[in-house]
Amino acid sequence: GMDLDITEHHELQEALQASEAKYTVVYDTLPDAAGIVRLSDGLILDVNPAFTRLVDCDRADVTGKLLRELQVRPFAHERALLVDGLRLHGEVNNVPLTARGASGAVPGLLSARTTRIGGDDCVVFVFRDMTQEQRVREELLSANRLLQQAGWLARLGVWVHDARAGLVYWSDVCFDIHGLPQQAPLPRDYLNEFVAPAWRAKVVEQMRHALAHPSSWSIDIEIIRADGRQVWVRVHGESIVENGTVVRVRGVMQDIDERQRSDERLRRSEERFAAMFQLLPYPIGLSRRSDGRYVDVNPAWEKALGYTRAEAVENTVVGLDILTPEARRQLAEAAERDGQLINHELVMTTRGGEMRTVLQSMRPIDIHGEACWLFAILDITDRVRAEQRVREREEQLSLTIS
Repeated sequence: GMDLDITEHHELQEALQASEAKYTVVYDTLPDAAGIVRLSDGLILDVNPAFTRLVDCDRADVTGKLLRELQVRPFAHERALLVDGLRLHGEVNNVPLTARGASGAVPGLLSARTTRIGGDDCVVFVFRDMTQEQRVREELLSANRLLQQAGWLARLGVWVHDARAGLVYWSDVCFDIHGLPQQAPLPRDYLNEFVAPAWRAKVVEQMRHALAHPSSWSIDIEIIRADGRQVWVRVHGESIVENGTVVRVRGVMQDIDERQRSDERLRRSEERFAAMFQLLPYPIGLSRRSDGRYVDVNPAWEKALGYTRAEAVENTVVGLDILTPEARRQLAEAAERDGQLINHELVMTTRGGEMRTVLQSMRPIDIHGEACWLFAILDITDRVRAEQRVREREEQLSLTIS
């Protein structure tokens, strides 16, 4: 007989087996649900393990069944789009589709292609479950909404300045801070349009530095809004470096006008208080409520008691022997009981040892977060002595008449 060389036939067989083995490994380990369906009647010819997990059935229970018998089929309107796409183009790619899985509706993307397998027209499909991605997306959207809300509440806007193109992005709050509608175009010449003249040189210098030297910075400047009102803003920025070069500067801008004005009003109020404190002709001072230590005293107090401010500060009225411990205790108890004190009579001892009768008034005050007493002293020694002399004369007169 004839000897046939079947080497080539064997090689083809081996190549085919190797190819099928590769295909099987990829198909079985694919994380996405995949399968083959006969086009004529929707008979399921094969599915991979990911598909069986999706429908919560064994492979043997699924193959040989019609697709419409499974709960996994897409919703009607989506199925129509899918069939039209396959009929027109022979394939569809990443079509959004909601399948009915074992645990309910499963959002995903379906890719499919028509092909001939064993003489039949079939559809090979891959379905990517997007449940996790959708959850992450929704969480990101939710976080972004919260961030936007926080931005509005804190009057905090985001901006991006490109090294070549200049200002390329403003968030809604930035437009609002500048008194512009959110649909307005980005300013072309921000420096001259919005930055107050006194601050322009500083802004130019800061941006030049940020583009030349990677850095993180913060400055407070005044801007002129679209309505002409001048307001304070705090600008934070950071350099973004790509391949060793600063390509853009991004940051946040905060409306701090109300805070700045409040700080200014507070500073002026404190300056007025300090001026009155120093100039008042009668002794006043501040002491800590917690331990009674002096925080400050005015020149009239120094003159009346004979101690310098330096000697008084961080010492106490008892430590300086101005009051006895018992008198100090009675004073503190009366003040704490009534919340304040008006014209409490007591005897104080000056540095020179002289006993002075005074009326002390006290009112609680907060000094930089610390609870203090603001006290004032009225020396009535001369009045008490005069009253005593009047009483003595009246007694003498009464005695003489008697």
